[in-house]
Amino acid sequence: QLKEILKKESEIIMEFKKVNRVDLSFIQVIMPANSESLKNGKKIKLKSVSKNIKKQLFLSGFSE
Repeated sequence: QLKEILKKESEIIMEFKKVNRVDLSFIQVIMPANSESLKNGKKIKLKSVSKNIKKQLFLSGFSE
């Protein structure tokens, strides 16, 4: 579904206000989706991300 949304929208905002942690499967989906969106001039933004999730994403190579 994420790929389909990125075809239609120039920006996706994902809200993390009620999320405490993410697992490897999320990172495996978001990393290539983010790379692909940047290549196509689109953005995936993560909003209200906790320090713990920021650390997980940073260690995985996800940049802001």
